[in-house]
Amino acid sequence: MTVSTPTTQRYTFLDVLRALAILWMIQVHITNVIAEPTLRHGFWGNLLFLSNGFVAPTFILCAGIGLAIALSRKGALFLRSDRSLWIYLRRLSFILFLAYLLHIPAYSLTAFKYVQLERFITWIKFDVLHTIVLGSVLVLGLFFILRTVNRVAVAAAVITVLIFTFTALIWKFTNTLNPLSLPSLAFSKSSISTFPLIPWVGYLCAGFAGGTLFFSASNKTLLANWFIVAGVVVPPVVFTIKSLPFSTPWDTFWWNSSPGVHAFRLSCILCMFGLLYRANNVLGGSRTGVILQQIGNESLFIYVAHLLVVYSTVTPNIIRSLNLANSSFPTILAAWVALTIPMVGLSLLWHHYKVRFPKYVTGTIAGFMLLVFAVFLIR
Repeated sequence: MTVSTPTTQRYTFLDVLRALAILWMIQVHITNVIAEPTLRHGFWGNLLFLSNGFVAPTFILCAGIGLAIALSRKGALFLRSDRSLWIYLRRLSFILFLAYLLHIPAYSLTAFKYVQLERFITWIKFDVLHTIVLGSVLVLGLFFILRTVNRVAVAAAVITVLIFTFTALIWKFTNTLNPLSLPSLAFSKSSISTFPLIPWVGYLCAGFAGGTLFFSASNKTLLANWFIVAGVVVPPVVFTIKSLPFSTPWDTFWWNSSPGVHAFRLSCILCMFGLLYRANNVLGGSRTGVILQQIGNESLFIYVAHLLVVYSTVTPNIIRSLNLANSSFPTILAAWVALTIPMVGLSLLWHHYKVRFPKYVTGTIAGFMLLVFAVFLIR
């Protein structure tokens, strides 16, 4: 199989998929903070929380697809240690910095004196951005060893299957370790790391393998149709097998990690991928599609910005003053819209600023980081 190098244009449908994931992610975090606990037990609550389970896998999978596109375009340059490699590594380093910034236990130097151990531990946990960065480094390392995108795609597919199949065995071992040890934080199902590498890096590897397959296909429309069919066929098969009267090693945590739940999620995400690809021309020619594409471009901006708002130190006071605790669906919807509108507006402003003043982007980010650091010191 020969990988055709994608053109330098962005793929509208892929950015739209990323946009849908980040917009729904805002709802997920709002729901986690203010939802009435009993909402989980009704039909609509179950449906909502089922849909919420697709957000992180989609976001991580899109990162894997994006890496597949990047290596197909610049892989030869990376192998020569071209400047583009160092730009890419700098970007990964910045994302990792943001990952730890989001979990900083206190927002001022003075407050650090009073941080309790439980709060400090959250600083070292693994989350979505950690998984994306470290998974990308893993794939990049494989690329330098195997030297071709196709070989890496095969290796990534194998890694995906192994992770999704043997997570139970890995957890059985890592759960016996010190919960603050690096292997436990990175690979264990614990209350500390929200998205440990195992099993979540499997979605990045799946995205890389699937992205390489898709963008090298001579008939992408046919492959997109197969993705759509998979989204229709795989879920009934998975849940039929799940209902059969025999036990498996994954029964006690089927929804956390099992071959079945990962097959279910992957098939549904690929189905959406295929549907959006089929609508790519419509999306690219519509105002809504263009806006969603821009939102997808700035998904990292929205990711960081909305988390800083939802989990800020002042949010509990806002929840109390507005009586948002234990909210029902209408209140959650209103809160989601109220937060999404400014997040989208700010992201679009940032996008247009980058397009109009590309030379000043790095300096602007550096200046903002210095301002944050100064506030941290003097607050």
